[in-house]
Amino acid sequence: MMITQFVIIAIVAVIAGAVIGIIVRKKMVESKLDSAEEYSRKVMLEASKQAETIRKEAQLQAKDKLYQMKLEFEEEHGLDEKSCKTRRNGCSKRKRPWIKRWSNWNRGSELTPRPRQA
Repeated sequence: MMITQFVIIAIVAVIAGAVIGIIVRKKMVESKLDSAEEYSRKVMLEASKQAETIRKEAQLQAKDKLYQMKLEFEEEHGLDEKSCKTRRNGCSKRKRPWIKRWSNWNRGSELTPRPRQA
């Protein structure tokens, strides 16, 4: 009788140990999985930040290159801000009378636009 009780207790202990082992192993696997997921989130976030930094740096370099090219062009062609403004103002002054005549003609106040006076 004692041996059967001992065998039963041993079987119950093995089953209980197996159940506890399975539960502990499951918790360890879940913990490792959570840790891996958190690590992957951190890596993705860092990569996203680095990509944004690289993109902004490339934009800044492109703008700087464009500005340098503009300065070189202006230097080669003898252009400066003042001369460009003067040219723009001269063009707009010459256009104004024609624009006024054209708008009057479109409204019907003049039947034909006046020829340009020499």
